[in-house]
Amino acid sequence: MGDSGLLKTALFFLCFVLALLLFMPKDCAQRAAAPIAALQKRTAKTTTSAAPPPQGLQIKSTTPPPPATKTPAWPAGVDASRFQYLLEIESHFAAPKTLSFPKQVINAAHPSVADALLALHYIEAKPDGTFAFTSDGLLHANATDEGSTWSVPVAKRQFVRVDDIECPAADQCNVRFSWRWQPNAVGQAMQAPTEPQPGSAHIIGGSGGWVIAEVSGIDAEL
Repeated sequence: MGDSGLLKTALFFLCFVLALLLFMPKDCAQRAAAPIAALQKRTAKTTTSAAPPPQGLQIKSTTPPPPATKTPAWPAGVDASRFQYLLEIESHFAAPKTLSFPKQVINAAHPSVADALLALHYIEAKPDGTFAFTSDGLLHANATDEGSTWSVPVAKRQFVRVDDIECPAADQCNVRFSWRWQPNAVGQAMQAPTEPQPGSAHIIGGSGGWVIAEVSGIDAEL
């Protein structure tokens, strides 16, 4: 009986020690890890709520954006491209700009077109006191004999853009547009202006389509 009691006591303490070794380290690890996990959770929450800093160079401007460009509202059957075509075939707009000068050399103060032709060697003064075209002038100047004067083209009109359109009726519109001189060699020698200039046209629509009834503002001086 004595040996049996000692054996039971030894087994009890052995089981106690094994239980201590098996369960106590896990419990301690869990207790130690709890504050760390809570700290990590708080750190992640703070990082998520904070807005990320902007990347790259940040430039702020106090200049307001430009106003939106107004797009003309065209009626059915015509648009900017169609209007340009109608304008470019209109007889007044399509006609080249011509200037005249007298055949007779009157004095040393020649018209500007004659000075340009002299500078280009398109004309020359003859001993009889008249202007005559050189071979280059006959080839390039496209002069017209008008009796006592010569007439030569110096520029043609060039469409630039449509600026606005107003339609008081469904079949009638007033179009404001920009155009400019496109000088030839003679016009360039005269230093003809090439900046855009304003013009206007009245267009009407019908069964045959839209046509230009009137055009104005295209007779600017060179």
